[in-house]
Amino acid sequence: MNQAIGVQDLSHSFGGKIVLDHLDFQVEKGEIFGLLGPSGAGKTTLIRILTGQLKATAGSCAVLGVSSADMTGRQYRQIGMMMDHLGLYERMSCYDNLRFYQMLDGRKSRDIKALLEQVGLGRPEKRRS
Repeated sequence: MNQAIGVQDLSHSFGGKIVLDHLDFQVEKGEIFGLLGPSGAGKTTLIRILTGQLKATAGSCAVLGVSSADMTGRQYRQIGMMMDHLGLYERMSCYDNLRFYQMLDGRKSRDIKALLEQVGLGRPEKRRS
């Protein structure tokens, strides 16, 4: 298998607005590939689908032979990811942010609720970052 990324007939819509429209492409292992386009072209949406953060409306995609929807910490450690906005998701609670990064790491190292309580963030599931 020489394919690093495979995208087949991938589409995504937000509230009826088509952002990705039947996208097809492959990236071979070792190939350098970039996404270029103006704001609103769908670059971030595509990356979020490829990394399993967002589910596609239609079509399929795989990274290193694993469906993006089924990726685990093992796959994330193989591909590496860099988040925008300092790596925190403002619409997610502190708890959900930490749980997300724990999932990327692929192991359960500590109890998130206990850690947040320890630093004074009681009821962390209700608080936003």
